[in-house]
Amino acid sequence: MLLWALGQIEIGVGTLAGTNEGIDGPVAQSIHSLKQWIKQTQPHILGDETP
Repeated sequence: MLLWALGQIEIGVGTLAGTNEGIDGPVAQSIHSLKQWIKQTQPHILGDETP
């Protein structure tokens, strides 16, 4: 929706899935490290799942 609103850009589902798979590996360790840091240093921070 955002890309469409910015310039009527269409991206296929396959492109999005491929991009997500390509990004998953390189950022997985950083995300894991960030989660561990939050648990150790910020124990009272919780995710807000309010839509």
